[in-house]
Amino acid sequence: MATTPAPDTTTAPPCWDCPIPPPQGVPTGDELAAIASDAAHRASELLHMHESADPPWASSPDEPAPGPLDPVTDLVRLLRHTSDKGTIEIAATRAGLRTGQLRTLRAAFAFHGEAGVRAVLHCAEVDPSALEHAARQLASVRSHTRTPLHCEHNRITDLDAGIQLRLVNDTWYPFTRTPQNGWAPARGAAQLPTAAYSAARLATRSRSA
Repeated sequence: MATTPAPDTTTAPPCWDCPIPPPQGVPTGDELAAIASDAAHRASELLHMHESADPPWASSPDEPAPGPLDPVTDLVRLLRHTSDKGTIEIAATRAGLRTGQLRTLRAAFAFHGEAGVRAVLHCAEVDPSALEHAARQLASVRSHTRTPLHCEHNRITDLDAGIQLRLVNDTWYPFTRTPQNGWAPARGAAQLPTAAYSAARLATRSRSA
């Protein structure tokens, strides 16, 4: 009957005697300080919300308290006060984003916070009747009423005006067309589509002035 030979323990050192490889990507002192400062800021915000008699989600008992942010939104939040170009480029590369994409997300956060970032990132399905109703309302503020609006997912697009509205949680977020035929967030999110459309039109005029 064959037997399994005993392992050779005379040549291989025990694992605790083996050198530990250096860690990869160790944060710098400035990065650690920024992380600690952000953690303290978020802890203060959470404490304030829990001590408040009317937290943001208390208006609807069926609406859950906000959960953790997705990694991209959290990255944008962490970079909200950063102006160093090198830091932004490194962050974009590590997140698998182009620098221009991260710039767009940072603008969305500056305008509308986390909800603005979600409006950029997510293409949700909404009740088509909500889009149809909003499209009828927009007829009163559009300059090109003969050109039909394009309604798809949670978005209403006016190609002639270079304006797009995105519906997220009952709020319309305005976007304007870029020279590269992309969409850039604008200030002026509103519950009324007409107000958001007017904000997008103002942003378009300001940029071309």
